[in-house]
Amino acid sequence: MKTVYLVSCAAEKRTAELPAERLYCSDLFEKARAYALRNMSSEDQWYILSAKYGLLNPGMIVGPYNETLNNMRKSERMQWAQHVERDLRNLLHPGDRVVFLAGQRYREFLEPALFAFGCHILIPMRGMRIGEQLSWLGKAVP
Repeated sequence: MKTVYLVSCAAEKRTAELPAERLYCSDLFEKARAYALRNMSSEDQWYILSAKYGLLNPGMIVGPYNETLNNMRKSERMQWAQHVERDLRNLLHPGDRVVFLAGQRYREFLEPALFAFGCHILIPMRGMRIGEQLSWLGKAVP
């Protein structure tokens, strides 16, 4: 059984094309990435949930963009989630664990679909505001 950590993208980005894990530069993204990397075993993986690209490999080269799920209609978010779910099903098996380090809009359709697929879902910061998330991550990753 492996764990896949899903970290949401951030509005704050650097201005050049970079590997995705270096493009996003918000404090929340940096701390969520550090949490995933610190808790991963050798068989675990982490990915970025990107409003523009869907499931994004951290090493993929991407440029800055200005898209967010918060500005999408429900039908667009559902379509986005179906695309991401399809990609995740190629990586996951029933019984695998998925850790969401992402907000409600990024989880709303993925969480039930992955649960139905047989994955164990963990959302350690469910219900926390941004400041609370930053504090929790700061304590989890000294």
